[in-house]
Amino acid sequence: MDGGGVLYDTTDPFEIARLMEAVLDDPALEETILQSQDAALARLLARDFAGTLLRFVEEIIAGPPRQAPAVTWDFWAQFEQFERFEELRQFRPAVFQALPEDPDGARRSALGARDRDRATSRAGNASHIADSRTNERWAPNAERRE
Repeated sequence: MDGGGVLYDTTDPFEIARLMEAVLDDPALEETILQSQDAALARLLARDFAGTLLRFVEEIIAGPPRQAPAVTWDFWAQFEQFERFEELRQFRPAVFQALPEDPDGARRSALGARDRDRATSRAGNASHIADSRTNERWAPNAERRE
C-alpha cells in the first residue's frame, strides 16, 4: 500500500463495517486517507518500471552463464518411475494401502520401507539395519525372523 489507505487484519464483516463507518463519518480522516492514497499512487507512477526491468535483464545477460546442474545418470528413469507411481496414487489409491500393517502397528509405504526405518535412513544410517542381538540383517521388503 506504500503508506496509502487503511490496513486491517480482520475478515470479520462487523469489524470492517465499524472501520468503514469510522472513516466515512469523519470527513477529515477520510480526506487524510485519500491524500495518502494519492501520494502513494504518485510515487508508484514516478517509478521507471520498464527501465528497472531492462537493467535487470542487462545484468543477467552480462554475467557468466550458469553451470549445468549435477544430474545422476539415471535421472530420467527415476523421473518416469515417479510419474508411474504418481499416476497410480491418483487413479488407484488403494494400491498404496494394500500392504498389511506390521505387528508393531507401523504401516509400510508403497516402496516397502517401514515408517520408523525411513526416519532412521534420513538420519544417515545405512539402508540395511543390523540387529545387534541376533546378528541378523534387515532390509526393506524382507521378512524379519523372530
